[in-house]
Amino acid sequence: MDKTDFDQVITKPFEEKIIEYGIIKGNNTVFFTKAGANGTMCGYQNKYLNMALNLHKKYGYSVVCSSNPYTSQESIGQGISVIEEFIKSPYQIYYFGHSNGAVMGARNAFKYPQIKRLVLVNGPLMLNWIQTRKGIENFKGEKMAFIYGDNDPSYMLTGILRLAINPVKSVHIIQNADHNFTDMLSEFINLPEKYIIK
Repeated sequence: MDKTDFDQVITKPFEEKIIEYGIIKGNNTVFFTKAGANGTMCGYQNKYLNMALNLHKKYGYSVVCSSNPYTSQESIGQGISVIEEFIKSPYQIYYFGHSNGAVMGARNAFKYPQIKRLVLVNGPLMLNWIQTRKGIENFKGEKMAFIYGDNDPSYMLTGILRLAINPVKSVHIIQNADHNFTDMLSEFINLPEKYIIK
């Protein structure tokens, strides 16, 4: 599997970097992944691509997998503009973010009412908690699931998530998982189905 498994790959400039978007066209539910800092749209061992293909096959979702070069600004808005190039309203977004992509989603999803559900995996909690808390408390969607491995550096800080009040927020701990879910690839790929769809 590689980039050719996407229907289309679009590249867009962002802060003098290039963001790649892999697209699989389907129905009006869009599964949008944002990799960790400097991550690719396919992910290590094609984890985002495999996740996308699985959800498209089972549920008919449209899929956008986004790379995440290090920049000073969040790029979710650009991803939504890419979505709107190929899908007509009304549509909804299910967002999946890992590491920096998770923090980006936690802090900024409330700005985009199209985002209805989030799965946020191992987002660092030691960086600018006030901004993260504001994003959590302002999110008006259906679900916001925080996932942490008990071997992730932020695991010991997950208690602070209780301070951010939002009835759709949930926190889940995965035993034996590290930051990248090393040797747990199939469990990582199944996180959206377990925490977004059900």
